[in-house]
Amino acid sequence: MDQENKITLSSVIKKIFKAICICIILTVYIIIFVRFFTSCDSEIVDTLLKTPEIEAAYENSPDTFEIHSYELTDWYKSKPAADDESGNAGKLLSIDKESLYHIPQTKNLQFALKFNLDILENRQAEYSENNLPFRMYLEDEAGNIYESYSAAVYDEKYSFGYIRINFDNISLVKEDGSLDEDGDPARKNYELYLHMMDEEGNYKEEVYDQFSIYTGKKYYGNIRYK
Repeated sequence: MDQENKITLSSVIKKIFKAICICIILTVYIIIFVRFFTSCDSEIVDTLLKTPEIEAAYENSPDTFEIHSYELTDWYKSKPAADDESGNAGKLLSIDKESLYHIPQTKNLQFALKFNLDILENRQAEYSENNLPFRMYLEDEAGNIYESYSAAVYDEKYSFGYIRINFDNISLVKEDGSLDEDGDPARKNYELYLHMMDEEGNYKEEVYDQFSIYTGKKYYGNIRYK
């Protein structure tokens, strides 16, 4: 009888141990799945924004139509949450490293901004493509300002906000015909400036942050029109 009790107790302990191991394994897989799922960015990050001008340019000459992709070097900032009086940084403000597209035929520059929603001062606003949380503009090395954009999309996913924007009249090559040290057409530099919306729904005058969005890189990848 004692032997049977020992066998039964041993069997129960084994089953409990097995159940614990299964629970641990399942928990690990669930954590990995959740982290992977929540780390995926919004689909707008690398979406090509197609304006009527861009669509017409492609339809008129699909064989010569090009979309150049440039990788960013200045792409990440660490910012404090808007309600964090200590000013401790740790919240993300970034330009997706591989989201910078330039379309030479139409002189459009597109990129995606990603940020923790916690950095926004106005969390009550209903943000959209017509009501973005930041006013954005570009400035070249000559001090020319470029504010015109013909398309923008806004999205939120979990704790992040996303903006993809299409600036107009952006040429990466200098118009004066000057050449660089290699004898190639000289290129421009562009800074991106961000002005955040305040609690009253107005864009603040002071610059919230800035990025060197394009720094004269010649080499690019090609993005397929789709």
